[in-house]
Amino acid sequence: MFTEYKLSRALMIYDGNGEYGRHYYIQEHDVMDVAGKPVLLAGTPLSVDRLISLCRTVAPDLMDGRGFRYHDDRLLASGVLQADPAVWWAPPAKRPMFFTRHLNIQSVNVSWPGLIFVASARGLDVYAVKGDKRPSLKTRLYKAPFMNVNVNGNVCLGNAPTPQSNLDMEAWERAFFGSEFSEIHDTARAKTDLATLWSGINKKRGRGAFPEDVLLPQQKPLQTLGDLIGSIAQRTVS
Repeated sequence: MFTEYKLSRALMIYDGNGEYGRHYYIQEHDVMDVAGKPVLLAGTPLSVDRLISLCRTVAPDLMDGRGFRYHDDRLLASGVLQADPAVWWAPPAKRPMFFTRHLNIQSVNVSWPGLIFVASARGLDVYAVKGDKRPSLKTRLYKAPFMNVNVNGNVCLGNAPTPQSNLDMEAWERAFFGSEFSEIHDTARAKTDLATLWSGINKKRGRGAFPEDVLLPQQKPLQTLGDLIGSIAQRTVS
């Protein structure tokens, strides 16, 4: 049995270049049949709620659960779908840090700096920030001073399972904080050699804050959180 489809609505997508990449505006139009020909009626702006409703109706498998969830205040930016990138903040804290045996660095509780995580199709990226206040778009980014992180900030998680949703911040953090640091993928991630840096921090057994003066600032084009979010948005729509 064949299903007969009738044109009832249309989405008109407008786009243009903005400060942080390409921007989009969508209008929804009802369609009226006039003498057998479709006529576009006046449109209305498509709200986020309406967009989520449409996605849930026509492509339920793309949606993350029911699309209704609590958002942690650490979440800084995200898309609508579970496959969209998510950006969040982890404030400075004392946590365990694990190292492989060949480094001869003891695995103990240490002081971590504030971190910015980005979960996307390319995996997990990490950056450092100073202070303990929730970052703004103007917050300066620094290189994350860790092993297992390459020059682009991408984290090698080894055999750790990848979370199904980019919004599953806790699962991504468990994979990151629970991994063993083993290899120096980028020798310029701090003002001090990474092995020397963390060996010294470990001896403090979590006493005192992370020494933020060793952090190296990110260079253009990703100097601030706004730069980072803008580049992700541009990458997502391109």
